Amino acid sequence: MAILGGLALFLHGMSMMCISLRAGFEKKLEAWMGDLARSPIQGLVVGAIAATLLQSSTAVSVLLVDFVSATILPFPATIPVFLGAGVGSTLISHMLALDLSRLTFIFLFVGYALTMVSRPGLPIAGRFFLGLGLVFLGTQTITHAFRPLEKDKPFLDLLATMHAPLAGLLAGLLLTVLMQSSLATISVLQSLVTLKALPLSAAPAIVMGANIGTTSTAFFVALPKGTHALRAALAGLVVRAVPAITLLPFASVSLVLATAMASEPAAQVAMLHTIFNVLVLIFMLPFSGLVSRTVASLIPDGSTQGFEENL
Repeated sequence: MAILGGLALFLHGMSMMCISLRAGFEKKLEAWMGDLARSPIQGLVVGAIAATLLQSSTAVSVLLVDFVSATILPFPATIPVFLGAGVGSTLISHMLALDLSRLTFIFLFVGYALTMVSRPGLPIAGRFFLGLGLVFLGTQTITHAFRPLEKDKPFLDLLATMHAPLAGLLAGLLLTVLMQSSLATISVLQSLVTLKALPLSAAPAIVMGANIGTTSTAFFVALPKGTHALRAALAGLVVRAVPAITLLPFASVSLVLATAMASEPAAQVAMLHTIFNVLVLIFMLPFSGLVSRTVASLIPDGSTQGFEENL
């Protein structure tokens, strides 16, 4: 139960951070994304900055679906933004790898204090710091809750099934779909690797699966919004799934890079998260035009009309 409680703290904290940042930046982001995401390079930059500010590639994906549905942004322009958002969203996984446990309650106190101030903007900042404190508190709770399971044979046997790359990818995908947060999956993975309950060699596949699973929210949002919104959601899935499946046999290469760049297990998992998203960007950006044409052929104009009427 402590693990579930820690996940609840983590997810609620992430939600508070995202809501507060959207309250402060969403209107500016809408105008900015609509104006700037017209070329691939601009789209990459916009996606990376937006995901860094919102600390969620899922939030950016949902915004993109809304923008395409409202004709603020053409569907093909969303692909580079998706790719940039994947890289930008990895920042908090690096923050989670740092030993900031002593700052957790400072974040919570400062956040609560700021919510009591009536000056414009400060309550929003307060909710952000409260959310940040809850994220770190949730991560610490998850790690402590896993400690008694380090020598639990059934639990270790279950984790052993994830050592195979395909099983790890599916586990990361399903866990992310269930929690609707790839960062929650990364946080759990960091705890397991830190406690040596799961070897680092199993991490790349789980990270890849988490990156695919994070696209599910955009699908749920796009279903009632028509052809172009659904195309945007499918494009987000394609640019995550194709590199994951292609690069899965070469996961050991990313391990070498991660261990060379970081020494602590949690930091190595965060580095794997970043490396994979950078590889996705490099791998898929040259094919963004092909992806948009393929997705458009799979979901032709008017193909969702009957489905929309039933919703």
